[in-house]
Amino acid sequence: MTETQQNLYKLLIELDKICNDNDIQYFLAGGTSLGAIRHGGFLPWDDDVDLYITRKNYEKLDKVLNKMDIPNRSWITAENCETYCNPLPRYIDEDTTVIYRARIGDGTPHGQQIEFFILDPFPNDEEKQIEYKKYLWLYCEIMNPYFVSIRSTLPVETIDESLYNYYNKKIKKVGKNQVLFEIKEKITYDEDECDYYCARWGKRAIVYRKAWCDDVKLVQFEDRLFPVAKDVINCLSVDYGMNWNLIPNVDNQIIHSSIDRLDKSCWDNDEEIRKIVKKYNINDILYKNKQNNLFKGFRKIDFHRLESKLKNSYLQLLVNQWNKEKWRFSIEKTDELVKIFEPFFVFQLSFIYSKFNLSLDINEDLLETMVLSLIYSNRIKDCNIILNSNKKFSKEKDYSDICKAIYNLKIEKYNKNLNRVNVLLKYLINKNYSNQIEVLRTRAWLLSSEPTKSKNDDINSFKEFLSISNNDLEVFKYYADTLYYYGKKEEANKMYKDILNESNNGMIMLDIKNKLSKKRGGLDEKNN
Repeated sequence: MTETQQNLYKLLIELDKICNDNDIQYFLAGGTSLGAIRHGGFLPWDDDVDLYITRKNYEKLDKVLNKMDIPNRSWITAENCETYCNPLPRYIDEDTTVIYRARIGDGTPHGQQIEFFILDPFPNDEEKQIEYKKYLWLYCEIMNPYFVSIRSTLPVETIDESLYNYYNKKIKKVGKNQVLFEIKEKITYDEDECDYYCARWGKRAIVYRKAWCDDVKLVQFEDRLFPVAKDVINCLSVDYGMNWNLIPNVDNQIIHSSIDRLDKSCWDNDEEIRKIVKKYNINDILYKNKQNNLFKGFRKIDFHRLESKLKNSYLQLLVNQWNKEKWRFSIEKTDELVKIFEPFFVFQLSFIYSKFNLSLDINEDLLETMVLSLIYSNRIKDCNIILNSNKKFSKEKDYSDICKAIYNLKIEKYNKNLNRVNVLLKYLINKNYSNQIEVLRTRAWLLSSEPTKSKNDDINSFKEFLSISNNDLEVFKYYADTLYYYGKKEEANKMYKDILNESNNGMIMLDIKNKLSKKRGGLDEKNN
């Protein structure tokens, strides 16, 4: 662990004890839960800890922490601190200093913190869900005068400039608290009427099925056990997409921008910071900066709408040329087809273009070839975007069902749910997708989990899997597991070493490291 992580870990242990002592259920969230599942602890680059808590459990925790007097700790919420304008309650270590730009003048302790994301009931009705997301964004945007929640990745129907202006003007008449109360009423639902939870956060509506989070399980996080959602793999798939198990390259490893001094109390320079904030009108500058960026965000939507229409015209010209040809998909030509279609995919799959859902006149055989090329290159999310943009496609539902089955197959494989895996495999194999890479990986995993006891048959099956998958590293790992099972330990350990050096699949890498740490031999610690 880094020094930052060591201190955060200490805070996490404190909160865990408080919650356990008071029968309060919480669980690891976001990158913290991803780190637990994929790395057995912190993400190597992570610099914060996020926790989930349901509204009912939060209310219990809030009462407990407001009554407790913990030395050098603060519990800061929008309810107990008038100047704190954020929907995320924070447990703060006053012995440290961590300063974020948007919070520099909010008058709260600027120490290292753990954030709670509150999970609120989210409606079942689709139209109410759209309204909820709109008012959730609005609530967070108005609540925080210095931080911009609007993002180009938010759905178009979520961002409503006229509604924002209406409530912003209303603040001058009735006050900000009354306006926030009115908006909050629109995102408050009876838990018994809802099958979903939504995190109270403006940058994105994170929605889970309640059934995934109605209980927790303990998993290893560094040297202790901490709770994650019962169906944490489902949650991670929502948070990070189907490829949550892959470790991103350095450019995509998110680190927060802040001024950190873990050896210095946040109170040491508090008076000086307050003087600077007052002297240079920092809060006024931050407020004006937010309003400018918000205005730019609204105008950017208009620009993106126009830009997408121009791109749509270009795509139609491209498609018109392809419509003249006869198209037929073959697995052997997957890479070639993807290369041909990539200019189309680059535009249609972009956040900016896809959210406007513009239609194209595209022949069915061409569209089907595109869809299959994405399915067989395992770009399931991209395939769903193409299908959602082409609802008139006669086979749209059929291919959507295939994508859903592949998506769920991967989830159930990492859940180690053999019954569901077998059901989904049977469905996909019957639909002639036995050689789709995620299906192949799952078949290989299943064989390594339940060897047939016929060594030659199993090894021959793996050689076939490797040939079809072009020596896919995940298939290779399951082959190594099977060789180890049959006593070929030296060969298996050599394969494990190669996989650790070449793979970015954090799940198989963690499993290999766990196997080797149990004295199964063959690899020095330095290679881990």
